[in-house]
Amino acid sequence: MDKCQFSEFSYGYCLTEDLVVGQGTPITAAPIFPSLVQEGQAGMGYDVAFARPGIPLFLQFKLVHQMLRGTANEVKKGHFQVPFYRMHLRSKKISDQHESLVSLEQAGNEVFYVAPGFHTTADLNTNYAQRRVWARSFKIKPSRIGSLPDEKAHHVTFRQPTGKWKFYSDDPTKEGKGMRTEEIIAAIESKIAERGKRNLRDQVEELDVSLTAIVNARNRERNSRQRLDIRELIDRDPLHRVAYLARQFFDCQILFATLR
Repeated sequence: MDKCQFSEFSYGYCLTEDLVVGQGTPITAAPIFPSLVQEGQAGMGYDVAFARPGIPLFLQFKLVHQMLRGTANEVKKGHFQVPFYRMHLRSKKISDQHESLVSLEQAGNEVFYVAPGFHTTADLNTNYAQRRVWARSFKIKPSRIGSLPDEKAHHVTFRQPTGKWKFYSDDPTKEGKGMRTEEIIAAIESKIAERGKRNLRDQVEELDVSLTAIVNARNRERNSRQRLDIRELIDRDPLHRVAYLARQFFDCQILFATLR
């Protein structure tokens, strides 16, 4: 088994930059750093972006383990041939993260686990230089996995970013194919159209209310160590609160995806 040679932070940075550039798609995405959206910062491009139609996009970055031995469970069952990748999920015993992401998606948001289809620093450098980090990454919605069945360890196995995947606990229970960029772009465009092409600035307060409701509901399912007391954030403006909750409670990078 080979672990990723790079950090989650490095991977997330490279992938986010791919989305900001847009790679010739009709969608571009900007990571939310609230301090840059304050009055007088329009020169950074954020104020312009907020005046466009768009939707929030939540990404949970995951690293992978490359499996190389034929003794792996997936090989024994005849499901995969080495080499392949495992993307591990936090068990319910350790964290409520997965269930929280499912709730976030069920509230109408675009939410994805994103994991590299590579694991070496050399591959990260090459894909970054060629702006292919997003294209070479495996994307899956939390709802495709569904609620975790127990408190054991779980993982999703895949070989290629848009190829077959299987979810494993003791035995595989769900499967599918990794999402292609074209599918994700079409879903984002459809959702923007559903919202009447309202600009992002007009959606922030609604998003704030929605995230706050999810946090309050999930807090009841979390142990005391994992809970987040949002009463301490009452004096924050909605955009700051949304950005903070996305990172601190959901452990996600929030981006605002907009039409070019």
